[in-house]
Amino acid sequence: MHAPVGDGDVRIAPSISHGRAVVLITLSSPDGSLLLEARSDEVAQFVESTLDLVPAGSENVYLELDDLIAQILS
Repeated sequence: MHAPVGDGDVRIAPSISHGRAVVLITLSSPDGSLLLEARSDEVAQFVESTLDLVPAGSENVYLELDDLIAQILS
């Protein structure tokens, strides 16, 4: 991660904490917000592992998101 990203309730930004590269994850809602901090190398490893299991663009093969949204809204 090289620059802040996110729009709305979830925002992610690179930072340095105690001399280490970290990722700051901010979750916001009308009731409050939460700031999470994770080591950049661990986040990168998690993302790589996730992409190995579910390649980018193939999420619909594993999840029926339209059906899930329809169930939630019904």
